Amino acid sequence: MKKAHFIFTLVMTLSACVANKNNSNPQVETQPNNDNGSAPLAEIHFPTAIALTNSPQLRVSGSAQDSDPIKGIWVNGVQAQSSDHFAHWSATIPLREGDNRINVETLDSHGNHNRSAAKSLIKRQAVFLGSPASLTLDESQQNALLIDSGQDLLIGINLTTGLRKILSSSSKTLPLTKTHSMVLDAAHQQILVLDPKGLISINLASGERQRLSGDQIGSGANFSWPDSVTLDPINNRALVLDSYLKALFAVDLESGNRHILSDNRNQESQVLTWPVGLALDADRQRAFVIDTYQDALIAIDLNSGLRQRVSATASNSETIMGFPESLAFDAANNRIVVLDSLLKGLLAIDLSSGQRQILSSSEIGSGPQLLTPIDLSLNHNSGLALVIDSNLSALVSINLLSGERRILSGGKVIGAGPAMINPNNTVLDKNNRRILIVDEYQDALLAVDLETGDRTMLFEGGMGSGPNVSSPANITMDNAGNRALMVDAYLDALISIDLESGERIVISDRQKGSGPNLKLPQGITLDTANNRVLVVDAYLKALIAIDLKSGDRSVLSDSHTSSGPDFSDPVGIALDSYRDRALVTDANLNALVAINLSSGERIIVSK
Repeated sequence: MKKAHFIFTLVMTLSACVANKNNSNPQVETQPNNDNGSAPLAEIHFPTAIALTNSPQLRVSGSAQDSDPIKGIWVNGVQAQSSDHFAHWSATIPLREGDNRINVETLDSHGNHNRSAAKSLIKRQAVFLGSPASLTLDESQQNALLIDSGQDLLIGINLTTGLRKILSSSSKTLPLTKTHSMVLDAAHQQILVLDPKGLISINLASGERQRLSGDQIGSGANFSWPDSVTLDPINNRALVLDSYLKALFAVDLESGNRHILSDNRNQESQVLTWPVGLALDADRQRAFVIDTYQDALIAIDLNSGLRQRVSATASNSETIMGFPESLAFDAANNRIVVLDSLLKGLLAIDLSSGQRQILSSSEIGSGPQLLTPIDLSLNHNSGLALVIDSNLSALVSINLLSGERRILSGGKVIGAGPAMINPNNTVLDKNNRRILIVDEYQDALLAVDLETGDRTMLFEGGMGSGPNVSSPANITMDNAGNRALMVDAYLDALISIDLESGERIVISDRQKGSGPNLKLPQGITLDTANNRVLVVDAYLKALIAIDLKSGDRSVLSDSHTSSGPDFSDPVGIALDSYRDRALVTDANLNALVAINLSSGERIIVSK
């Protein structure tokens, strides 16, 4: 009996060992052996603690250390690979849409096991928003449809989940890079897109694009400056407003033929000067446009072509339209809702009285402030306006009652703090484990924490003392002095920025330092050994050295001082101090140029 019990126990033990050997991810928690230390320590090098991707998988890499041999490392259950006994390791893991938590497990040869040795979070979004340009809404499917001109994509955004889907990919023959307006034609399951050449149809099922009207397709007068499009489903046609011709076109959806419904040839009507935007009251067969020069809302009868003012110049300056971008007809409230980029918000125009009311602006409604709103669509069932903002790179909802604004998709999704609007040049701040970013739109310098993605404004506008930055061109780090060195293309100056206080000091400009004045400084790098910075100036077509103590400027290389191919548009620079040379990128030469810092001679390294 004892012998049988021994054999049974031995078999079960061997079975468990085989099972654990075949399973790459340890399923049984092993108690640490106090005689042999603790479980291995691990660190994730890539990705950062919080990050964003559009890829369905990610290669996670990192390092580990332990006093005992490391037996294995697993990332989300996937066994990591290593060529140096797990001192460095990597594992490729699948990602689902939305949040993915990354967890690293470690195990050493003595069974010390840490189920959570390192963590990070990766968000997956199938497609990013880069430069949203046009917007329409499919209320039946609760989808926002928008064109991203920078990526040449038609993107669908689920208004419930915020998830995005590519509906039409980039096309060389019919790119969506200069779209003006778009509208959904639900009956034909297509999107009608207006560009400078006319109308494009995009099939929602296949994503295929074809020219519907214009560009030698369809008869009738040609477009000149088509601004806006809307759908007239009762008559199976699209309506197109042409700002230059000051005309409203009808476009047959079957043939692409065009004819003018209304223009200034009808002297009995209200004259149009520069009309923009287009909205339709289908039941009453009338269209609405804004005349920007007259600050007026104009109604156009689609049967007679007659035009009539609905709202003239307002006496209250707060309700004068600044730069109307897009219109929408709000039938339930008998009003036109106007998106105004100068107001950075919405206003409503009552169609009975012509009175105007601001619905949302920097002073009305809470939530993120609009920066460059460019298109508008109404979600009638929810009482919301949907707006795309090109600088926020976001789809924003605006409550038509309270003016409250909320980002539905895009915008700031990783890291807290002020938004980057037009990030230009960057430099690594090693001392503080962060990246410094020049933001040209805000004339600002931001710091981004490399672990969290959090953003801090080091200076903007009146922040910190010293001269206001007007056109920051490029930046480099002086780690020893805990300062950034920036060239400003408008001030033609080299400026020092204290990274603690934000204080700015001019090191060299027209009033400080001798030598040739900067005209259009672009690239900059620090030459620590010689206590100077090297700057390439696109106007001077030269490499300039600026002494950090005196601010004196001297030409190291240009067409007058040294030989070799002349600069045409030098924009970027790096220093190879070991070889006593600078490496400059030239945008017009499409080349990388090497410059001997002793002689100033130039040679092309790559072209």
